[in-house]
This record gives sequence, C-alpha cells and structure tokens, in this order.
Amino acid sequence: MNAGASNGLRLVFNVEVDEYTPTNDLGSEAMDAGVKIMLHLPSEPPYVKELGFVSAVGQHTYVAMRHAQITSLPLPYTECQKEDTSGYFEQYSLQGCRIECETKAVEKYCDCRLVEQPTGDGFPVCSPNQTHVCAEEILLSVTEGTLVDDVCVCRSPCEVEDYPFSTTNAKLRPNFMERLFRGTSNNFTADYIMDNVAVVSLFYEALNFEVVEQLPEMSLVVLLANIGGNLGLFTGASALTAFQVFEYCFDEGDFQYRRSQKNKNKVGNADVSRLAVRPAEVPMRMGDVRSIMDYDTHDTLR
Repeated sequence: MNAGASNGLRLVFNVEVDEYTPTNDLGSEAMDAGVKIMLHLPSEPPYVKELGFVSAVGQHTYVAMRHAQITSLPLPYTECQKEDTSGYFEQYSLQGCRIECETKAVEKYCDCRLVEQPTGDGFPVCSPNQTHVCAEEILLSVTEGTLVDDVCVCRSPCEVEDYPFSTTNAKLRPNFMERLFRGTSNNFTADYIMDNVAVVSLFYEALNFEVVEQLPEMSLVVLLANIGGNLGLFTGASALTAFQVFEYCFDEGDFQYRRSQKNKNKVGNADVSRLAVRPAEVPMRMGDVRSIMDYDTHDTLR
C-alpha cells in the first residue's frame, strides 16, 4: 500500500437535488447542494453537521489526510476530560458529548428525538411537524448557548486520535462523464452531472502517523533537583549545610539565653551583699561630729 491520490478511495455521489426537503435555513430554502463528510474513529459518533467538510456538486474534491494521536495532561495542567461520562456511547468523545446534550434538550422540550439522534430513554422519533416547529429551534438554541437552564459543557478528551486533512477542488468535465455513464443504469446527462454529481477522493498523504504528547514543563522532582543543584553550585549549600546552619543558630540562641540568665543572677547577688555590709561601712558625717562636740561642751558647762 502506498500513499497518494491514485491509491485512495474514490466516491461518486448523486445528491438528487430535486429530492431536497425544505429546512429552516434562509427562509425554508436549502442554501447548499452537495455532501458533507467527516473523518473520525469507528468508536466515535460522527457530528457531520458541525464538524464535516463539504464537497460541492459539479466538482472533484481531493482529501489528503494524516493520522495523529494527541495526549493531553489532566488537571491541573489542562481541563481535558479523563473519565468517561457519556451515557449514550461506550467511549467519551467531544462530538458524542455534544450529540448527547442536543438529544436531551430535544427530548426535554419536544417530547421526542430526531431520527439521527441516539435512543435509550424511550422517546419516539419526532414527526415532520415536531421537527420543523420544535426540534430545529431547540437545536439552534443549544448550538448558540441561549438555553440558560441547559448549558452544555463539553471538554476535549485527554486522549484523541485525529485525522487532520487538507482539501483541493477541481471542476468536473460533464461531457466526458456523460460518455462514462452512457449505456449504464445511471444514464446521466451533462447538465444533470453539473447539478447533482459530486466526486470525492480520499487518500493518505503519508503512511506514518504523528504522536503529540503533552509533558509538564517542570515536575516536582525536577523542581527540587534544580533548586538543590543551583544552591550547591552558587552558594555551596546542601542539606547538610542547611542543617549545620540551623544547629548553629540554635546553639547561639541557647548560649545567649544562658549568658543573660547568668548575668541576672550575678546582679542580684551583688545587691544583696551591698545591703548586708552597709551599716558597718557607713562613714561618719559632719553633722554627727558636731552633735558629739555639742554633747561634750554641754557636759563641761554643767
């Protein structure tokens, strides 16, 4: 198997524009004529009306696709959906979540479900009148987010397999294709081909796939290692050095506390000793001498 347009899948569609039914688009008139295609995994439901690409009638659309696997980190790095919370589908996907939200909204307000919506709650398929009057209006409100009581939050899954693609178009040669269909059950004319036939060629651009894995820029282990390495490189610090600094601060504080307590005890003992010896060491004052002399003179006069 090789890559390239000649090794892919070619599809020829007859859209039968005359069989189109009126819709709510542009005053009950369909705006486009062609087919919508979506590339997805078999385990994921298609959400063609919102995520599909268009192949117009009268043109040949070439779709060059690739295969990519994308893995995102869960909280707190991103808000991707890790666990399966879907009720209608076995595997969680973004389009499956949106289909489920739309289905529940239509069932709630219209008491029915569209024919393309999943079943499981026992609601019948909407009649053409219910589809035109109620269901399409509710789908538009869900898409625009105007239903305040039924806001749907769908997050991208943490593991996604995607098929990115690019498209190119070429105009069909109606006269040549008319000769190809001549003599077959589909006897198309040139005018019919330009108004109703669309050709799509799907092929792989390369037979390899891309793996995109999101990694944290810095984990806790790497952060601690960087901090320790930088401290050791620029300051010569380490865990042992930090412990020694803490031990030094503790010993210095204990020493200063003991020293202050010892000085307080010395001051208290000195005060007590000074009070004990003061009466014997108090010098005689001049007033005391004068009093003694007066006493002696008084005795002499007597």
